[in-house]
Amino acid sequence: MSEKYENSDVSRRDFLQAAGGAVVVSALPLRLPAEEGVGEATSKPSKLDAGVLGRTKYPVTRVSFGAIRIKPPDGTRLLKTAIDHGVNLVHTAPGYTGGKSVEAIGALFKEHPEYREKVFLCLKNSSPGDEGNVDRALKGMNTDHVDMLMPTIHKADPGRLETIVKFNEMIVKKGKARFGAFTTHGEMNEVIELVLKQAPDAFAGTLMSMAPAGIRLGSSRQDETDEVRQRFLANIKGLRKHGVGIISMKSGAKRAVGRGKRLFEPHCKSVLQAGADTVLTSFGNFNEVEVVPQLDLSSLAMTGLQRRLNASLCDGDCMMCGACTHACPQGLPVADLVRVGSYPGSADWADHAVGEYADLGVSAAQVASACSGCAGACSGACPIQLASGKHVRRVAAHFDRALA
Repeated sequence: MSEKYENSDVSRRDFLQAAGGAVVVSALPLRLPAEEGVGEATSKPSKLDAGVLGRTKYPVTRVSFGAIRIKPPDGTRLLKTAIDHGVNLVHTAPGYTGGKSVEAIGALFKEHPEYREKVFLCLKNSSPGDEGNVDRALKGMNTDHVDMLMPTIHKADPGRLETIVKFNEMIVKKGKARFGAFTTHGEMNEVIELVLKQAPDAFAGTLMSMAPAGIRLGSSRQDETDEVRQRFLANIKGLRKHGVGIISMKSGAKRAVGRGKRLFEPHCKSVLQAGADTVLTSFGNFNEVEVVPQLDLSSLAMTGLQRRLNASLCDGDCMMCGACTHACPQGLPVADLVRVGSYPGSADWADHAVGEYADLGVSAAQVASACSGCAGACSGACPIQLASGKHVRRVAAHFDRALA
């Protein structure tokens, strides 16, 4: 069989009929996007370059819409514009913008019901086992199902993984989701390796941080960062071998898209080369959405300049490797504090960042006390020395002021 779909006019409706609510194992050979011919499946329900989302067979556009920042009515118009440009995967979660993200999507589907058929709708779920949480999100979005349910697992916890697998199976069986997946941005390698060992065929997709695939320059512990990266890339190949579609997040895309085509295009290419099927980014304004149709992702080859631009964009970012997670002798959630501190300072991110910090249940006083007299255990654990007592104290002080 050709690497391309036999019918180039396959639509999302055809995909749904083929899927039939079950996990369909693709008959197409799974190969990494970096290899010749991958991503050329031309059965596009959109005007953008598309790949294939793992065993779902869905021809997903290589750039997708993260709805973490949107609120009605402007967010609804922003989402509609992105879909009109051809973007065909949308991701949200019940807690985004205090529930306003779900409302913005629901407003679009209520006013334009046909738009529900234009997108592959993904829902992150932080409470596997809470069916009511899913039901409320479905009602808010004016739909009876999502295409992919993605419970979170940020630590390599076998018990939580088992809970997620059973919850996904139940939700899919009830027709509230077509496919089960998982979300992770914590102990990346450890979580993926747990999935590959304990439940390699349980998931049709994942929403995951691609930060460990980034290029980091000038680290004093370059061998360590290279080892994390190579291990991560091998794990990505393992997931793809089992038909897991990969949706990228926390790759630096939100920063890249804000700087226009010149930076966003090489960034997307690098993430797709690493093994992602689509690059999820959170659009905050119409200028960012207008970058999408300008991209040429028909080839993932990069010029030397594009490689240098992408390397400079990634340098210094948290690797999401989880090395600092258990480093603090006082039990501070160092990795979470570093992650929350990485959110941009712009107004449209403020509410989300503050909410994430509040959920950690710590205060600046607690952090300062825990760090007092510490020899820098978290800094010693971090391959790029981003985590440190000074950094987490600064993060906690900033968000304490925001909550005051």
